[in-house]
Amino acid sequence: MAAALIVIGALLLVLAWRAGRTASTTEDFFLAGRNVQAGLVALSQVSNALPLWLLLGVTGAAYAWGFAAVWILFTALVGYLFGWYFVAPRVRAWSLAQDHLTLPQLLTGDTGKRMRAPIVVSTTLILFMALLVGMAAYLPLLGQLVAQLLPVGVRGGMVLGIAAATVCTLLGGYKGTVVNDGVRAVAVLLIAITVAAMALIAAGGWSPVWVQLSDLPVDVGLWTGEQAAILALTFALGTLMLGLVPFGQPQVVSQFMASADPQQLLIARRTALVWVLLVLGAMLVCGWAARLLLPADSSLEAVFTGLLQHVLPAGLAALFLAALLVFAATALDSVLLVMAAAVSVDVYVDRARGSLNWPKPAVVLAGALSLTVATAVPEPSFERLVLAWTLLGSAFGPLLLVRLTGKRIRPGSTLGSMWAGFILTLLLHLLPNAPGDFLERALPFVAALGIALTGGERRRDPDRADRSQQAVAPTPES
Repeated sequence: MAAALIVIGALLLVLAWRAGRTASTTEDFFLAGRNVQAGLVALSQVSNALPLWLLLGVTGAAYAWGFAAVWILFTALVGYLFGWYFVAPRVRAWSLAQDHLTLPQLLTGDTGKRMRAPIVVSTTLILFMALLVGMAAYLPLLGQLVAQLLPVGVRGGMVLGIAAATVCTLLGGYKGTVVNDGVRAVAVLLIAITVAAMALIAAGGWSPVWVQLSDLPVDVGLWTGEQAAILALTFALGTLMLGLVPFGQPQVVSQFMASADPQQLLIARRTALVWVLLVLGAMLVCGWAARLLLPADSSLEAVFTGLLQHVLPAGLAALFLAALLVFAATALDSVLLVMAAAVSVDVYVDRARGSLNWPKPAVVLAGALSLTVATAVPEPSFERLVLAWTLLGSAFGPLLLVRLTGKRIRPGSTLGSMWAGFILTLLLHLLPNAPGDFLERALPFVAALGIALTGGERRRDPDRADRSQQAVAPTPES
């Protein structure tokens, strides 16, 4: 196992270095010169929109909810179709026309000089708080996994994990990250399909799996009973937000900015859709089959890894587990890039963008800060991972969608929308979960969207009161 970890990790580091060795400017480091090919754009986007921890959660949801988990596949497809057909071409056109490198720039680039400082501070605070909440939940979990496979403690595993991600990011920049995302997406696809096929064989085929799903007392009480319609609707709307919150994730939206040309987006959207169908379908099958193959008290977060060890030969299972662990560590490179960009692009505005004097130290700072926070709160939590994901989605997603319609949003409404989405998500997180976490996922997003819509206008100059100056809507080139 240790040898497999070292070999796979070294391979990803070499790939990152080879891909990013020519990066010499800020735009190269954070967007690979906007010249990423279709296949890498698609695989990197899906790898960040459906990260490994979320895929493992899908398997756990299928294990816990039974057939009701099929809503996850449906809502993910809705989100992906909307993202690739509406969001992607407009983000690419807008970011290229305005020379924006990050999602916060895209949201706040024309807010005017008078309000730029508070808005930039707000976007940076929200971004860092949300991502550090996720890091504090993710790194301890990663440390536990490393400690089980290598002769180190949990904190040692956390240090190794963040160190690997930091080195990978420094060596490869955005291009190295995208290449590793592509490798990870292909490998996860192969692993998911293999485990799903072997699980179906071990369960005796699809018929026994279907029978045990049909015989369940209606999962999570959604489809029968006195309040069936209300519960089913709230569950569906809650899971639907899983398809929309990726548009508030900077590491997801940046893939649309980096594509080589409009025609590449057409190819990328097909690749991404096929990947989502195959991977999510395989993970759902794994969760359903696990109900027959694993003990009833299995941890939901460990359903996939437990099933993998149950249905595969020991050697192949060890290899797959090593690969998943390395992928889990190096997947942090996208998060580190986003945090570094917030410091070296959004806060410190380097007009020349001619060196890496700010970006690379910012990556090291992001890694050190993440490790410090995770060490102070050493409790792994899948719920906090989802919370971090939802915080970004509710704070930035509604603003992005309104901006892409061609409206400029008044500075006060921009601040109100961001903070409403963020604070409401935190407050509702403290309440008991509704079916599909409807309250936490949907209401903050809708509230932030309403503020953004009512605060929209079409003036070119935000520092003037002349409303006759219309903003130019982003025109998709595909």
